Amino acid sequence: MIKCYNTKRAYKARSDQFCGLLQTGFKEHITCSMPEGGLGVWANFVESVDLHEVSRLAGKKGLYIDNGDFYKNEAFSTNAMRLGFASLNEAEIEKALHILNSICTSFRKKVKCESVRRWRKPNFPRLFL
Repeated sequence: MIKCYNTKRAYKARSDQFCGLLQTGFKEHITCSMPEGGLGVWANFVESVDLHEVSRLAGKKGLYIDNGDFYKNEAFSTNAMRLGFASLNEAEIEKALHILNSICTSFRKKVKCESVRRWRKPNFPRLFL
């Protein structure tokens, strides 16, 4: 029984850390809710975040995540994926979410730059945000 309790406590700590970091650091990129149980979080990404590109860029940085296609079908198509935390320790959770956040932030900057370029008069110099 003690081992089971320690395992539950370890998963609860990972869940709290993972969800806490998602809720505080990803407000502009992801909406999710704390799981009542289980070993992962269903993460809904804003439309500007291309999950195929996120998966590709994350892989280059050593973080292997899904591109979201596994969850899509003719009745269900959303810009979302399951993010698991069960196999990661606290340091790995922080590292993985740091990588994911840097990639998602690059999409936000790209969208801002594209919107600035769209409204810019042709004779203005280019500005990079």
